[in-house]
Amino acid sequence: STLAINVNYRSQWTGFEGAPASQSLTIHGPFSNNKLAFGGLITREEVGVSTEIAARGVIAYRLKLDKSKLQFGLGGGIGVVNSRWSDVVTDELDDPLFAVDAPATMRPMLSVGVYFEQKNFYAGYALPALMRYEFQSPEEVKSQFSVGQAEHIFTAGYIHKYNRYVVIKPSFLFRANPAIGAQVDINTNVIFKNKIWTGLSYRLKESVIALLEYQLNHQLRIGYSYDYGLGQISRYTAGSHEVMLMWVFSKRSF
Repeated sequence: STLAINVNYRSQWTGFEGAPASQSLTIHGPFSNNKLAFGGLITREEVGVSTEIAARGVIAYRLKLDKSKLQFGLGGGIGVVNSRWSDVVTDELDDPLFAVDAPATMRPMLSVGVYFEQKNFYAGYALPALMRYEFQSPEEVKSQFSVGQAEHIFTAGYIHKYNRYVVIKPSFLFRANPAIGAQVDINTNVIFKNKIWTGLSYRLKESVIALLEYQLNHQLRIGYSYDYGLGQISRYTAGSHEVMLMWVFSKRSF
C-alpha cells in the first residue's frame, strides 16, 4: 500500500565457471486513488558469455470485494541480449563461428497475472512470458505471441498468527514450463515480532533454500538467502547466494 524499492543480487552455482548471476532493481506502489498500482523492474542477467539487460513496466487494477481484494496485472518491456562469442575458448584456432561477437538483439516482453487476497489467505496466477523467441540468425530474433508455449505459475499461502510475537506463513509455488517441465516449491516463513523473518523452502528434487531477513526500522529491510542444490551439479558448486535490500517510503503514493 506504499511506495517501495527493492535491490537484489544473486550469484548462482558459486565456483562454477560461467554460472548465472543477476542483479535487479524493482519499484512498486499505488496511485492516489488506491485502485491502480504500478511497478517497474530493471534486470541484468549474465549466463556464460551472454548478457541480457531488460526493463519492464507493470500496471495493476485493484477490485475491492466484501472481505477480500482481487488484482489484475499487465506488464510489458524490452530486453537486449549481447553474446561475446569471441570469449569462448575452442579447440580449433580462429574458429569463424566464434571469431566475432554477436550484435545486440532486442526482444519484446509481455506478461499477465491475477492475485486474490484475504486477511489470512492469498493466491496468484501468472503468465510471466507470453512472447516466444526463435533465433533466425545471430542478428535476427523472431518474436511471436504464444500462450501454449508460455510458462504458467500458480502460488498460494496462508498467514497464521501463532501469538502476539510470532506469525507463520506456509505457501507453495507451482511452475509449469513446456521446455523444462513442472517445478514445485514448498515454503514456510516464520516472522518474529515483525522484525526477524526466517524461511525454509524445498524445491522438489532440486534444492533446499534458507532465508533470513531483518527489519532494521519501519522503512529498511535487509535479507540473505542460500540455496543448496540436490542435483548432480551440487558436486561442483558451493551453492547459490542472494542478498536483498528493501526501502519503504512512508505513506507515499502518486
